Amino acid sequence: MNFKIKTETLIEYINLVAKALPNKSPRPLSESIKFSVKKDSIKIFANHKNLEIMVIVDTNIEVLTEGNAILDGKTILNIIKSPGIALHEEVQFIQISEYQVLIIAGTSEFRLNALNYDLEYLIFEEDEKPIVISSEDLAISLKEVVYCTADPEAKPRIVCLTGVNFAFSERRLTLTGSDNARLAQKRLEVNSKKNLNLTIPAESIKELLKILEQTKGDVEISVNPLCSKVLFVIKNVFFQTAVLSDKYGNLNSATQFETKLSIPLKTVEFSNALKTISAVTDKSKSTYLINFTLKPNKTCEVATSENGKGSSRAILIPAGEIYNQLSETFLMIFSLKHLQEAISVYESLGIEELALEFYSNDRAVRITSLEEPELITLITPLNNF
Repeated sequence: MNFKIKTETLIEYINLVAKALPNKSPRPLSESIKFSVKKDSIKIFANHKNLEIMVIVDTNIEVLTEGNAILDGKTILNIIKSPGIALHEEVQFIQISEYQVLIIAGTSEFRLNALNYDLEYLIFEEDEKPIVISSEDLAISLKEVVYCTADPEAKPRIVCLTGVNFAFSERRLTLTGSDNARLAQKRLEVNSKKNLNLTIPAESIKELLKILEQTKGDVEISVNPLCSKVLFVIKNVFFQTAVLSDKYGNLNSATQFETKLSIPLKTVEFSNALKTISAVTDKSKSTYLINFTLKPNKTCEVATSENGKGSSRAILIPAGEIYNQLSETFLMIFSLKHLQEAISVYESLGIEELALEFYSNDRAVRITSLEEPELITLITPLNNF
């Protein structure tokens, strides 16, 4: 193996495939970056447990000799961050023996021990007719739901809730994230009539988002015959992840209920009110509770309780007419964190106005917006805490 590659290209793609490297593993192979060099292209890839990332590089390279090498991933990362690499336009990799690779950048040299394993490609072939969606639409939509997924370390652990559910049906993709206390759901149009229901680990989704932000274009989505793995292809980047084995329940009915109270609010004003009252909250408590009250004078109040440091409240003026079939005074108790995270999503989308929709004070509030009708958020009240 002997090839030259532009430094900028090397740094970009090593950083990309390194997202598949574990923080720590007892298996050296899992901590490695693999190079497969052919006459016209170089495959660079890494894999660990349920995740594999591969790039095919066919520009800014010069292949002198074909071959394969497996090198320690963290060492490669340290090398590309060093001044000895960054100061030069080109880097050369030369396999000087079966167990050693020489890396040259200008006057800097690095001799790395290669791992003696056979290269193993774990990525399956993509469908002839993959599902296609723009990287921008997919990235925005995943951000709108992934924050609602359950913490994998939380007890009790419901495996399917630690991922984002992808439900494909009749040219529509429905993305859902939930931790049982809240739910976010986004619907998208796609080019496929396939009927599939898969749940992808949130940890994989977060790594995929980093790639989607770096690589613009169409994303091609394929599923292996056993529906156990999903492959996302964005240009020359291949991102494959395992699917969670637990089945996701049908949560569509949870988002559909009769509205007996609807309160329109300006998104920025609501967000600012939550930030204001949080000034006296105990930041060490991730489940800090606040009161949300509809007053007889048709104003809304968000308030904290006395916590030893003090209390706070902020008044909100509805953005329009309130639809109300319930009592004039209406009180619900919510997690401040859950409300802030949900409203921040709408704020980041530039949505000016949203609606809080209620059936009763012991059922989840539904957050919707006419500006983004395909996004629905539910937050369960904590009135009994």
